[in-house]
Amino acid sequence: MPTHHALIESALHRYNTVFDCLHEVITRERTFALFQQIADTYAPTLTARHARGPVVQQWLSAMQQTGSCSQEIQLDLNFRRTGNVVLSLGPSAAKPVWAMAHLDMISFLTGAYANGRYPLTPYCEARQTSGRRAALALDFGQNPAGEIAESGWLSS
Repeated sequence: MPTHHALIESALHRYNTVFDCLHEVITRERTFALFQQIADTYAPTLTARHARGPVVQQWLSAMQQTGSCSQEIQLDLNFRRTGNVVLSLGPSAAKPVWAMAHLDMISFLTGAYANGRYPLTPYCEARQTSGRRAALALDFGQNPAGEIAESGWLSS
């Protein structure tokens, strides 16, 4: 039985120039710039396609216009109506390699202010440990990417 590494290597073997191209196009500087743009765009739970999806869309479009990225890469901002952002390569539904990333942030719904605090309800599967962390309250009223309404601390 071949290892996972051998299976992936076998699947990519037919694209013999892909790694040369990847090393030329995907530099540390470009990667950091993209990740910084994504990280600086707030995307609470279930908003990734509206907030961070357009960042990926702009990046992909710019790469395709300069010819450094295949026109066959397709971007779906709402893959199978799940709210997930998906990049896929080629027309075939079966792909030899899948890579996935998580684009939204951990979110909490706030209750009414009482006794000097806002009660929080996890709007996600929260796995944090007890402690105090920096937190932001976002307002999506006018801007689909969200605007910081307040900042403070989350204590649990």
